[in-house]
Amino acid sequence: MLSKTLLIDGDIILFKLAFRHQYRVFGELKTDSLAETQVDLDLFLNNVIESSGCLDYIVCLSSWQNFRKDLWSQYKLQRKAQEKPKHLAKLRAYLQANYETLTMPKLEADDVIGILASQDYDNYIIASTDKDLMQIPGLHYDWRNDEFFKVTPEEGLKFFYQQVLSGDPADGYKGCPGIGKIKAKRIIEAVEDGNYWEAVLDTYEANGLSYDDALLNARLAFILDKDHWDESNEEVILWTPPTEEETLGS
Repeated sequence: MLSKTLLIDGDIILFKLAFRHQYRVFGELKTDSLAETQVDLDLFLNNVIESSGCLDYIVCLSSWQNFRKDLWSQYKLQRKAQEKPKHLAKLRAYLQANYETLTMPKLEADDVIGILASQDYDNYIIASTDKDLMQIPGLHYDWRNDEFFKVTPEEGLKFFYQQVLSGDPADGYKGCPGIGKIKAKRIIEAVEDGNYWEAVLDTYEANGLSYDDALLNARLAFILDKDHWDESNEEVILWTPPTEEETLGS
């Protein structure tokens, strides 16, 4: 067994299992019983924990409020039109009553994971299938493929800037027009001096957008770490572009 704590993305599991247990018959929505769904959650979650080999775990969940919506009202707005699975709220309550869970005010599960992991990357393993967590350095566990992989600090930083360029349609922020994932990766990989932010700005400006556009997308894309969370006041410290000294020292 590993003497590490598994940080589990609870949001993904809740949505996955709640949707798994509902279906339509001639257009009418049907659901399995809540008890069946809870049993499936127990089996799924315990299998993730056991397969990881970790002795301890924390299931990280999103708060009902979200600081990114204060930054930009359109953030994840398209998801409001999508009906949530019927058992979601009760399944979440069951999860919180029976497992070690953690939420933080106005933060998403990704941020909770990022803040905890950054306190000591060697003591945690991140368990998720969400690509956004590729920003976070350290050891990751992909339960879908039952495999571990490591993200280096440099890889995490590059992935963040790629997200700023390409945006994330699932979260509703668009990044830079005409810049998809492949082109974004090509732009960032071509940077030789570590000044990824300058490359991002140049790309935004070349496509008719402003500094403020780039900054907003960066703040929406950035997963918080311990340096961007004021624990005593439970307040977000927004991401700011690196200084020249920070860039040269990277």
